[in-house]
Amino acid sequence: MSFDLLIFGLFLLWLTKPGEKRRERDLNIQRYQEEIEDYLGWDEKEAMYRIVGNIKRLNREGITNIYLKKANLKGADLHKANLEGANLTDARLEAEGGGLTDANLEGATYDENTVWPEGFDPKKAGATNVDQNLEVETTTEETKQKKDPNNDNELPKWIQDIRGAG
Repeated sequence: MSFDLLIFGLFLLWLTKPGEKRRERDLNIQRYQEEIEDYLGWDEKEAMYRIVGNIKRLNREGITNIYLKKANLKGADLHKANLEGANLTDARLEAEGGGLTDANLEGATYDENTVWPEGFDPKKAGATNVDQNLEVETTTEETKQKKDPNNDNELPKWIQDIRGAG
């Protein structure tokens, strides 16, 4: 009887181990992301080193969609960093050494305030300028409205109801 309980206890322990590892991994990821957020906007070398360290830790966990808005990464070595889908708006990425060599920026977003290393082309690296997308969408919407003078989508609901009733 006691042998059966021992075997059953070991079996339960074995079943709960993967869940504990998963929870620990999720907590680590959350901690890394929170630490990055704590250092965003700081213009200190220590903040840059801590952000880069956490980017590398998140990459090891398979996380690439990292919030780096207003990150000061001036002088950071992001060689082979995976920043796929990352938010790089207002970030300073002037790099030294390996810089952004072989970094994956596919689907990352940036704006006109993002500072890149001299000679670096973010579009070739796969990043998207959100400022240009806003202009394209605005122009497209304005063009649609100019083409269709009966477009009431921008009018208040009560005016649309009156026009529809007539």
